[in-house]
Amino acid sequence: MKFILNVAKVIALIFLVVVCNVIPILFIQLDKFLPMVAKILLSIAYVILIGFVIYFLWKKYRSYQSQEVNKLKFGWKDFGIALLFFLAGRIIAIVGTYVNFLLTGHTTTANDAGIQSVGGGQTGIFPMFIILFMLLIGVSGPIIEELVFRGFIKIVLFSEKTSKILVAIVTSLIFGLVHITNFIELPLYFLMGVLLYMSYARRNNILDSIVVHMLNNLPMALLVGISLFFQ
Repeated sequence: MKFILNVAKVIALIFLVVVCNVIPILFIQLDKFLPMVAKILLSIAYVILIGFVIYFLWKKYRSYQSQEVNKLKFGWKDFGIALLFFLAGRIIAIVGTYVNFLLTGHTTTANDAGIQSVGGGQTGIFPMFIILFMLLIGVSGPIIEELVFRGFIKIVLFSEKTSKILVAIVTSLIFGLVHITNFIELPLYFLMGVLLYMSYARRNNILDSIVVHMLNNLPMALLVGISLFFQ
């Protein structure tokens, strides 16, 4: 019974991630049908929602951590190590994308292609919708996903005595399955999940994997934002 309850918690957390990620995309898709007042109110409501979600998840996550871990700082040395993880992630992405091209003929994963296609052909999109989408990709998305995939799923499904290798495999597999549309892409996202877990496991500090995830997503956030603002 406890196992079923824990699985239900994981599913609920993943659903929360999906909902938070989908809302800005829906805003952009519905942009031309919404009056200005609705756009402003929806933007404010989403900011409040994301602020609450991050605050709640962060406070709850910290309650499970030791005082020693909660007191850890993120300094320049840690940022440098995060950059190294980011560069390793770029290598994984390049190799994975090339393999994906050889197998499918596509130059990008379906997940990335989907993000890049949001708002395609639309003009005059409400600027705040674009900013929210950029912040989702580069800031709030990485924070929420790391708290869920590297944080709570580990807490819910495993004990402190569980092998880190097993935790890395399971959490990375779940992370990968959530991000793919076909199983050919699974190795790429699985390895990215392992990389993010390794950055977290270095000090058991979720801030480390959050920064690596942000660095990984930043180029896409800028590319999408520039494209939507100037199309």
